[in-house]
Amino acid sequence: MAMDPTIPQNPFHIRLLYTLALLVQLSDVYHFATLSPRFWPRRSDLSGPTSTFFLRTYCTLLLPYILLCYWLRHYHIRETDVGQAVGASFALFHALAPAWYVLSWWTGGYVQRPVGVILGFHVGCVVWAGMGWVL
Repeated sequence: MAMDPTIPQNPFHIRLLYTLALLVQLSDVYHFATLSPRFWPRRSDLSGPTSTFFLRTYCTLLLPYILLCYWLRHYHIRETDVGQAVGASFALFHALAPAWYVLSWWTGGYVQRPVGVILGFHVGCVVWAGMGWVL
């Protein structure tokens, strides 16, 4: 995609963040959509057609979102309106995910394993996106 050279672009480390997030989240979409045993080793965790429906619906919503973030990754996160909107929605998405995990864990609900890796990834994305506004 050719960018107008007069529009400020993100530094390499922010573009790298969007690329890495795309790869990880494409993997998530695949594993959620196919109900992969890697994510659900105990098939009893998928209690019925309702669970399957909502997992696949989540994939339907997540895929266009992550593609849009990736396609708009060049717009500077601090100096353009498009970059600010993409960066804010990216950070919000990755801030809410660990919040839901912690809430589910505290209330005794279902928590995807390995929790530490998942929480670390999402918190890392929020910190990395936040660096885009600072640097």
